Amino acid sequence: MGGSLLLNTTIVREPVDGGLNFLNAAGWGLLSALSLVIGAAIGVTAAPSPKVNAAMMAFGGGALIQALSIELFGAILQHQSDTGLGCTLAAIAAAVCGGAFFSFLDKVLNDQGAFFRKRSTLKVAKVLGKVQPDMESGEKPDPNAVETYDEAEAERIRKEEAAAAARAKFRAGITHVVSSSKITKMLEENRREAVEKRAEEAAKAASHQGHQGGKNAAIMIWLGIGLDAIPESFVLGILANSGNISSLITFTVGVFLANLPEAMSSAAIMKSYSMRSIVIMGMWSAIFVGTGLGAGLGAICFPPLGPGEQRTLGASYLIAIIEGVCGGAMLTMIASTVLPEAFEIGGNIVGFVCLLGFLSALLVKSIGEEVNNEDIGSSH
Repeated sequence: MGGSLLLNTTIVREPVDGGLNFLNAAGWGLLSALSLVIGAAIGVTAAPSPKVNAAMMAFGGGALIQALSIELFGAILQHQSDTGLGCTLAAIAAAVCGGAFFSFLDKVLNDQGAFFRKRSTLKVAKVLGKVQPDMESGEKPDPNAVETYDEAEAERIRKEEAAAAARAKFRAGITHVVSSSKITKMLEENRREAVEKRAEEAAKAASHQGHQGGKNAAIMIWLGIGLDAIPESFVLGILANSGNISSLITFTVGVFLANLPEAMSSAAIMKSYSMRSIVIMGMWSAIFVGTGLGAGLGAICFPPLGPGEQRTLGASYLIAIIEGVCGGAMLTMIASTVLPEAFEIGGNIVGFVCLLGFLSALLVKSIGEEVNNEDIGSSH
């Protein structure tokens, strides 16, 4: 009965409502991705200060966490009484797969140059801070092969080298007394000069390598952001058909705020590779249009239900799997890209700003629910 009703309803309303559903979802997708075009335009002209950029990323990340945890995974739990535990477990397993898949593709893109799209994996900066302290090899440093030493290890090395220098002077027949503090100071000065020299060499090597692959890195930047937009667009399409306007607005705002600073910083990096502004704007506009099409496609694949209709168990599982994959990929993106990058630039205040983003999205959700309840009450 339910399946027959769904089939008949679909046949009757598809020519009209199907197109409207597509346009409605595509509109929300375009609205969420509009920040990509705005951010790219700002990035190629006059990007804001890094602190402001970090604050915007943290705020958007917090809003996205709220949208994913409550609007997406929370809804899956809410519908468990109708769909059963199996759908929830399927969504959890799909989220694991989505997160793992995103991590794998993100690593592949990083290896090809897309790490330049985010400060948290900007390897050139890491090279300058982790130059290998082998001062006697005379070899030029490899930007991709560095060693990291914490403060305790550095202190141990300084003491060992001071003792080694003292023994060398004794064996050489030096009779005058040189204090340990003077030896340590001398070694530190020599080390600092050597590190500065090797860091300069590493910077030149990394800069040459980066400019040589600048065009390829710019394309990888674009592909990386496009990868981030895929799950966002599908989730927007599903939410657009849910009928819950407050959830849709909350998710759209979160995506908009998270995309804006990322587009600004990435477009600025692409501009630094001497790419033309019109090319940069064209690339970001393509993702903008693609996000709208993806949201519309999600709405077409899962049309809204009419009064008394119920989805089949297979359709419920499919929706749970898609939402799980999308949610897992997006949460992984937030944890590996948005928040680490924001913290690296903004410092400790980023955590508080992220909380404000979460609470602001929650407030929007609460106001939307109140408006919906008032509309329902007035209709009765």
